[in-house]
Amino acid sequence: GRARQRGEDGKSDILASYYDFLDQPEEAIRCCNQALEDWGVREEEENPKDSRVAECLQLRERMIRTVQAAEARTKLLTSLNSAAVHHQQQPSPVPIPREKVSELSCHDFYERYAKRREPVIIVDGVDRCVLKGTPRWTFDLVRQEAGGKVATLR
Repeated sequence: GRARQRGEDGKSDILASYYDFLDQPEEAIRCCNQALEDWGVREEEENPKDSRVAECLQLRERMIRTVQAAEARTKLLTSLNSAAVHHQQQPSPVPIPREKVSELSCHDFYERYAKRREPVIIVDGVDRCVLKGTPRWTFDLVRQEAGGKVATLR
């Protein structure tokens, strides 16, 4: 029971291995610390001569890295989830100005929109661009002229 987990019989290192197998790194670290305390191992000991102590220290370091990685993963997922929620809250659409082609000179168009890369809707632009005597641009005209054509993607 509790006496066995506390390492009073010197088996905390074995319990740490079981907790590692069960994917419970926090418990494995606790058992490693208990085993090292039972053996009188100091924290600063780098190259222990006893192989059990060396294995226990290695297991503890691996479990500490596992816990740190899990915490980092949780932190990353939390930040990604909050970023996704923030991204889903779309801003309201920006109104796009409408200009009549008769009221917009080429210079004004360049200065106000093209130069700044600002969108603009030119409301009567198509009618002014079509030559006199040519058919008006409609979906039917586009289908008639280009309906059977297939564009190849590069």
